[in-house]
Amino acid sequence: MPDFAEIAENFEFLQEENDKLEYIIELGKLHATLPASEQTSANEVHGCQSRVWIASRPDPSDPDKLVFDGTSDSFIVRGLVALAVILFSGRSRAEIADLDAESIFVQLGLQAYLSSKRSNGLRSVIARIKNDAREPSVA
Repeated sequence: MPDFAEIAENFEFLQEENDKLEYIIELGKLHATLPASEQTSANEVHGCQSRVWIASRPDPSDPDKLVFDGTSDSFIVRGLVALAVILFSGRSRAEIADLDAESIFVQLGLQAYLSSKRSNGLRSVIARIKNDAREPSVA
C-alpha cells in the first residue's frame, strides 16, 4: 500500500482533473476493501449519502497504533475512503486526534470532487475514525 506522501506526490503530477478522478477511483479499487462480513451496521458510517463502512483495530506490529479498513458502494466515495484509511492507519490515537485531515484533503485539491453531500460524508468518515481512536474498546 502506498503511503500518503506518495499519494500526495502522485496528485501533484496529475494535471488533468479526469486523471485525478481516475486515480481516486483506482485507489478505492485497490485499497478500500472490507470483507462483506465486516460491512455491518456497527461499522456503517452514518451521515454519508453512499453506504460507507469503517472498521478499526490495533496495529499488530504496535498496539498503540490503529489500522483502519473501509469501503463504500460508490466508486468515488470508495476512493475517498481509501485516502482516509491510508492517511490515518498506522498512527497513534494522539496523532489521529491531532491530524487535520480536512486541510490535507484541501491541499490535495479534492474539493473539486466533493459535492456538499460528499464533503459531509467525508467529514463523517473522519469523525468516525477519530471517534474510534478515542474508544478504549478498540484495543
